[in-house]
Amino acid sequence: MFQSEFSACRSGKLLQFTNSKAMRIYKIMNVIIYILAIVLIVTRVYSHIPTKTQGTVKFDLKGHTSFVVTARWSPDGSKIATASSDSTSIIWSAKNGKKIFTLKGHIDEVNDVQWSPDGRKVVTASDDSTAIIWSALTGKKIFTLKGHVTWVNDIQWSPDGSKVATASSDATAIIWSAGNGKRLFTLKGHNSWVEAVQWSPDGSKVATASGDSTAKTWFITNPTNAHSHSQTLNPTLGTMQFDLKEHNRFVTSVQWSPDGSKIVTTSGDSLAVVWSATNGKKIFTLKGHKDKIDGVQWSPDGMKIATAGDDKTTIIWSALTSNKIFILSGHTHYVTDVQWSPDGSKIATSSADGTVIIWSSSSGTKLFTLKGHTSWVNVAQWSPDGSKIVTASGDSTAKIWYITNPTSTKR
Repeated sequence: MFQSEFSACRSGKLLQFTNSKAMRIYKIMNVIIYILAIVLIVTRVYSHIPTKTQGTVKFDLKGHTSFVVTARWSPDGSKIATASSDSTSIIWSAKNGKKIFTLKGHIDEVNDVQWSPDGRKVVTASDDSTAIIWSALTGKKIFTLKGHVTWVNDIQWSPDGSKVATASSDATAIIWSAGNGKRLFTLKGHNSWVEAVQWSPDGSKVATASGDSTAKTWFITNPTNAHSHSQTLNPTLGTMQFDLKEHNRFVTSVQWSPDGSKIVTTSGDSLAVVWSATNGKKIFTLKGHKDKIDGVQWSPDGMKIATAGDDKTTIIWSALTSNKIFILSGHTHYVTDVQWSPDGSKIATSSADGTVIIWSSSSGTKLFTLKGHTSWVNVAQWSPDGSKIVTASGDSTAKIWYITNPTSTKR
C-alpha cells in the first residue's frame, strides 16, 4: 500500500512537472510568434517607404504638362510649390509627394513662384503680364496684380511679407501691397528688360538687374533697423538710390549679402562685381569665368560667393579678398544655378546636362551626382533643414532627393 501511494505521488508530481514545462514552452512559443508577427508587419509597412540612401529620389512630382521652371520649399519644409510653362503652379506635400492644389489662373507661362515668409500664401509671376497672390491653405486666388504691360520675369516677397516686388520685360519693377493688392510704386529708370529684383535684408530697399547692363538700388521704406546700411535719412520712397554701372552686357542676377552691406551682380560679360551697398561703389570684380554667369549666391555667413557659368564651371570666391577658392568642374553643359546648403557645408549645382552635383564647400570635392532627370535641370533648392533637395527640370517633373540626415546639418 505504501508503495502504491508513493507511486501515485510520484506520478502526480511528474504530471504536474510535465504540465508546468509544457506551459512554459507554450508561453515562449507565443512570445516568439508575437515577435515574428510584429517584424513581418513592420517589414511590410517599411517596404513601401523609400530608402534614405544619399543622392536617391524620394518623390517624383509628376503633374505638369510642360517644363518646370522652378521649385520652392515652403518655409517650414512641409510643402513644395512648382511653376511651369504649362501656365500653372502646383503645391505638393513634401511628406508624401502628393499634389495638394493646382493653381490655375494665368494664361501664359509661369516664370516664378515664391512663398510668403509665413508660408500661408504663394505668389506667381507670368508671361501674361500679371502676378497672382494665392492662398496656400485653400488654393484660391486672393489678388491679381495688374500693372505691367509684358512678361513678369521675377517676383519677391518683402522680408516681413507686407509687400511684393515684380520685375518685368517692360523695363520696370513694381512694388505692391500684399494686404490689398494695390500698386505702391513703379520703379522707372532702366531702359531694357528687368531680369531680377531682390529685397535688402531689412526690407527698406530693392535691387534690380537689367538688360541695359546695369543694376540699381531703390528706396522703398524708411529703414527701422539701427544697423541699416543706408546713409540717406528720410529718402523719397520709390526713387533710385544707386546706379551700379560696370558691366558691358546684360545683368543676369543681383543679390544682397546676408548682412545687407554688399551687393553682387553677374552678367553676360562673364564677370561678377561686388559693390558697397553703403555708397554704391565697386569693391572688386570677380574674373575667372569664360562665358555668361547665370547664377550667384552668397554663403550663409557672407564670407564667400559662388557663381555658376555657361563655361560648365562653378567658382567659389572669397568675398573678402576676391580670390578664387575652388573651381568646381564636373558638369558637361552649362551650369544653370548654384545653391549653398543652409549650414554652408555643401553646394548644389544644377546643369543643362540633366544632373545636379553636390559638393563639399570646405574641400571643393564632389560628394555625389543626382541623376534621374531626362532634360536640363533649371534649379536645385535645399530644404530648410538641409536634408533634401528639390529639382525642377525641362522633363516636366520635379524631384525630391535625399541628401543627408537632417540632424547632421546642425552646427
